[in-house]
Amino acid sequence: MTPALTGVIIGIVLLVLLAILSCVFANMAAKRKRTGAPEGCCKNGCCGAPEGLNGWMIGVFLALIFLLVGTFLLYTNMGKVSTAISCILTKILEIANLTLISSMTASLDSVLGLVRTLQPYLNLLPIAVLLPGLLAALSMLLMLIFALKPCCKNYCCAKTWFVFDVIFLILGLILYIIFAALGYAVSLPLVQDQLSRITSVCYTLPIELNQALADGQSALDLAITGGVAASQLSQQQTQVTDAQAAVTTFDATCTCVFDLLNNLNSLFTPGALCTCAILLAWLTTHGMCCTMGCCKNPFEKIAPA
Repeated sequence: MTPALTGVIIGIVLLVLLAILSCVFANMAAKRKRTGAPEGCCKNGCCGAPEGLNGWMIGVFLALIFLLVGTFLLYTNMGKVSTAISCILTKILEIANLTLISSMTASLDSVLGLVRTLQPYLNLLPIAVLLPGLLAALSMLLMLIFALKPCCKNYCCAKTWFVFDVIFLILGLILYIIFAALGYAVSLPLVQDQLSRITSVCYTLPIELNQALADGQSALDLAITGGVAASQLSQQQTQVTDAQAAVTTFDATCTCVFDLLNNLNSLFTPGALCTCAILLAWLTTHGMCCTMGCCKNPFEKIAPA
């Protein structure tokens, strides 16, 4: 069993286990607060308002912790992906500036200009990943606070933050599913086969470049011992230096590409964990909303006649 699959199984087990615990806590809370005979789950049971509120609050807190852990793991791995992409773009610009191929890249000025424009914003990618999870967790925390200390009798403040939380959970769910799918797709044999064809140049071209560099160095050594004119000797020296720079830059670019592919694969597990955490948060916050009466006063049914 691969580590990625192990992480997904752990996420699913936590989702199911914590969901069951949340329901159990809500049922226990409803039993303690219920004054009469049981009338069903949605009347004075686990989802009854306000009998099961304390139990669902525990569930929301557990989902909040789960979401924060998953989001932090995804943020950490996305930072590595961002660094690898930034490295590739930097090396592309360095290659474009090499004297040996500067004339070949003259027609790509618009593309290189786009690369220069995008590069500074890559550092924001991990923050963009972190933001939906943090905002959802913050909304859940404020729900809990205003449920413990209501600003009005019908929990209107807690319900308001529930609406915001639903929005952030939907955004996070879409985003984290995409990252999990991306990490999974990179590991598929078909995709791996296509990537191996692309990255094969990192194995074949360095051999050719190093051979050309060795030939150039040999020619330079012969020129030095053969008493070639200084101007011609300087030209050959420049060519060898440029070739050495090309080899070094290309090797570094390939290293960045392999780092990117490895780190993309590592997005699968935290992405799946975040997805499970959001599903748990969706369940527990909706359960909590039901026990707060959702769109009505939860105390209406027990109000004096």
